[in-house]
Amino acid sequence: MQRLKKKADLNLRLFGSNTEVVLFLREPIDWLKSVYLQALHQGFVRPPQAFFVRGDYYSQIARGLHPGDFSLFNLDSFCYRDLVDAYRSRFNHVSVFRFESLRDPSKLISDLGFDVTENFKNKDWLVGNKIANRGYSSI
Repeated sequence: MQRLKKKADLNLRLFGSNTEVVLFLREPIDWLKSVYLQALHQGFVRPPQAFFVRGDYYSQIARGLHPGDFSLFNLDSFCYRDLVDAYRSRFNHVSVFRFESLRDPSKLISDLGFDVTENFKNKDWLVGNKIANRGYSSI
């Protein structure tokens, strides 16, 4: 939580409280899978049960970890509510969307408050183009 607040404070100093902040939050299980796969990709090979640990255990060994070390993940520190609250308490304009809404750009544009006409919706570059998943999550 402290690290999250420090990052939000840094963004506040860099951009000011009137900045429009847009957060895209992924489904928690999908996000945790992605974090685990990224750790594997970076060479921290261990079973999920040894990677995802509780806060008390993490606190005992965290002193030996350097910032950016992905060898362990503190499950007790994972809370989207804390993330959203950290930004809403510092910035005047915070919008929160589901990451999965990026799969339907026309709906996202509409959710952002823009008028999406039929002409605009049917543009090939906007809807229907699939993005290849080049990550390990497709394995």
